[in-house]
Amino acid sequence: MPADSSAIAFERIGHLVRIPVDVPHGSPARFLVDTGIGITVVSSAFAARHRLEPTGRHVVGTRMAGDEVRSPLLHLPRIELGGERLSDLVVAVADLGPTTGPDGFDGILGLDLLGEMPLTIDPFRGVVRLRGRPPRAGRIEVPVVVDRDGESVCLSVELRLPDGTVVTAEVDTGSGSTILDARHTTACGVTPEGPGVRLVREANETGLQVERAFIPVPGPISLAGASQTAQHGSTVMFQDLRLDGLVGTVFLDRYVQTFDTRDGTLTLTPPTSWP
Repeated sequence: MPADSSAIAFERIGHLVRIPVDVPHGSPARFLVDTGIGITVVSSAFAARHRLEPTGRHVVGTRMAGDEVRSPLLHLPRIELGGERLSDLVVAVADLGPTTGPDGFDGILGLDLLGEMPLTIDPFRGVVRLRGRPPRAGRIEVPVVVDRDGESVCLSVELRLPDGTVVTAEVDTGSGSTILDARHTTACGVTPEGPGVRLVREANETGLQVERAFIPVPGPISLAGASQTAQHGSTVMFQDLRLDGLVGTVFLDRYVQTFDTRDGTLTLTPPTSWP
C-alpha cells in the first residue's frame, strides 16, 4: 500500500484522538480532535506560553446538561498540521489540565477549523486525513444539520431509536458513549431500574451535580434513513439533557468517518473500502 501523504497519525487517549500540531516558532504541540467541542480551544498554559493576544470578546457555550461555559477568545496567528497552514485564527481558552505526560494535550481542535476541509477520522489505520474524499464503494452518506453560532460549529444527525422514534443527536467524537435524554428510555424499551443498569452520581467538569444511568439497550439504534448502521445491544448513557442526545465513538468507530460542514454531510465508510 502506498504511503498516504495527507494522513496524520494519531494517538488514543481513551476514546479520544490526539494529533501533533506545529505552532508559531515551530514549537510542537498536541491537540485532541473533537467534533462536539464547537469552537477550537487552547489550554491556559499554551496561551501563556505563546503570548496569545485577547480579541476582547467571549464565547458562551451551553453544555449538554444545560450549564453554561464562558471563555475569552484569543487570536492564534497560525498552526500547521498535515501539510496545512491555518492562519489568523480565533480560539477559546480554558483550563484543560496537564499539557505534558502521556495523557496531556495543549488544546482541542473542532469542526470550526477542520470541518470545511473536510475532516476524516480513520480508527482502523489510526490516522486523521484533511481534504480527503471517501471512496464511493460501500459508503453511507447522510445529511447533517450544521449549527453555526459565531465561531462555533456543531453537527446534528437524525437518530432512530428501537421503537421507531426519530430524535436529533449531536455528532460528538469527544464522547465515547451514545448519550440520550432520560425521557427516551421508553423509546428504547428500558428503565433505570432494569437489569444491568449502572447509576453514577457525580459532578461534571463545571461542578454541576448530574446523575447518569448506563443501560444496555437490546434493540437497534441507527441513523435515520440508514438502517444498515443499526447497532444492537449497545450500552447507552441516559441523563437529563438540554438536547435529545449525542452520538459518540462507540457508534461511529465502526466506520471511517468523514465530516464535511460545507456540504452538510456525514459519510461512514467500511475500512475495506479505503485504498
